[in-house]
Amino acid sequence: MKRLLIAILLTLPLLAAPAQAQTTEEQHLEFMGIPIDGTLNAFAQKLQAKGMKITDRENGAIFLSGNFAGDNDCTIGLIGTSKNEIWRAGVISSAYYSWSTLADRYFTLKNMLAQKYGDPISIEEFQVLYTPNSDRDKWHCVIMDQCNYASTYITENGQIDLSISNHGILPGSAAVILTYTDQANSQNKFDSIMDDL
Repeated sequence: MKRLLIAILLTLPLLAAPAQAQTTEEQHLEFMGIPIDGTLNAFAQKLQAKGMKITDRENGAIFLSGNFAGDNDCTIGLIGTSKNEIWRAGVISSAYYSWSTLADRYFTLKNMLAQKYGDPISIEEFQVLYTPNSDRDKWHCVIMDQCNYASTYITENGQIDLSISNHGILPGSAAVILTYTDQANSQNKFDSIMDDL
């Protein structure tokens, strides 16, 4: 499960937005009201102060569990740079076993994020030759990885991605995944990668 979350968080592209002129004080995207900045350990401690519990540490990532936006059984993943600085935080929801409950969570978060960050860029489609109408048909599309529901919010300080994944916490389940990528620290990560080339 943790490897899956790392894979999901790392496969999202780095921000494509051009780097902005640096000011004397960088602004950072916030996750749970905390700026995505500093070391992984310091960020994890701030989440622990909010009631999260660390469950694992692996390959430059820290995993926590707890409540996020009203969902009491979430897994939170924090991804760091080679210098152990945080640049991305992600949440995988509790397990869902039906289209109606999964879609309700996705659209609830989508609407709440739109209120805070503005309208997203969205793709919401089933990748099949027919139009699934029933809950059962839509759920089958999710499990067969034929559901492409994703919304991206571009902000001044970073990018937020919301999506439906056919890989939930438990076998046979699906999840809603939310990732927050900080612009300034993504640029640092990108610069580090470019230095290696």
